[in-house]
Amino acid sequence: MEQQTTEHHYRSERDRFERNGASGSPEWMKHLRRTAFDAFAHQGFPGTDKEEWRFTNIAPIAKTEFSYAAVSSSAVTQSDLDQFGITEDEHQFVFVNGHFTPHLSTAEIPSGMTAFAFAQADAAGQQLMKQHLAQRIDMNHNAFAALNTAFVADGLFIQLDSQAAVAAPIHIMNIATGTDEGAPSASYPRVIIDAGEHSSATIVETFAARDNGTYFTNAVTEMLLQTGANIHYVKLEVESESAYHMHSISVEQRAESVLNMFSLALGGSISRSDVSVLLEGEKSDCNVNGLYIAEGSRLTDHHTFIHHKQPECTSHELFKGILDGNARGVYSGKVYVDAIAQKTDSKQTNRNLMLSETATIDT
Repeated sequence: MEQQTTEHHYRSERDRFERNGASGSPEWMKHLRRTAFDAFAHQGFPGTDKEEWRFTNIAPIAKTEFSYAAVSSSAVTQSDLDQFGITEDEHQFVFVNGHFTPHLSTAEIPSGMTAFAFAQADAAGQQLMKQHLAQRIDMNHNAFAALNTAFVADGLFIQLDSQAAVAAPIHIMNIATGTDEGAPSASYPRVIIDAGEHSSATIVETFAARDNGTYFTNAVTEMLLQTGANIHYVKLEVESESAYHMHSISVEQRAESVLNMFSLALGGSISRSDVSVLLEGEKSDCNVNGLYIAEGSRLTDHHTFIHHKQPECTSHELFKGILDGNARGVYSGKVYVDAIAQKTDSKQTNRNLMLSETATIDT
């Protein structure tokens, strides 16, 4: 009965979204959203009876009827962003409740880089999105990624040309404000990154709140690293103490590409990052590191899956946690090595500092 109630609520939200916020989307995207919602409806929100979720009870998310978050042009000001230490030399892209906000974003795009918001894409941009959107996530086994895709209309597409080297950091700011009525709201940030052959860049994705309210951020980031690409990716999660945060990060690496990823989790009542890396090309290299700090009754969860498909690939993971009060941390790392993937080098380390007798860590 609870699953039926949840499906009915999100189906109603989806129908309202299609009539209002996404009526102008191209037909291929509307079809993708319908397929994604069917995948979500079939799965429902995962329970603790699922192996991958046995330490993370997301019942508060499933029981809350979140409304699709709207945005007004005055919802966030530059002074709101200043507290996050954004520097003038960064390439800044600001999204408020999942909607692109041009007047707070960088107008000039550096040489060798293409970037545009989904909602502002021209015909060529739409074709690029169609090639990449939802190509590196498994919506049939990831209910949150399916739900994000069911509500996708805006987001950021970044493409780096072959040999391009973007010196200044590319900063993607995701700010949550809630709805005008004060009801719990949900936003669905989406980012696609296509790093061309032998390109390089630093990409920072920040999730933060203007107010200390209850809301739900359900984000998806998809990355393709072409041959020899070198990407530094940093995630900063400083959500409201009452917020819920789910983020699916899927990466495909071609030959001799390098990914250095770091995640810092500081906020949210319940937060989880699912990182999936496919080492598709020989001699590709990924380093996935994270630090989580939690107190009170917060729950912070990191799940990683590294798939070695080709020989001579490297994957190193290091996650550290500091937990106080009744906080709970979860770290689960899985590495799968194909038979063909000879000379694989893979390491995992998880270390935690418990500051109270009631804090818990499940590794």
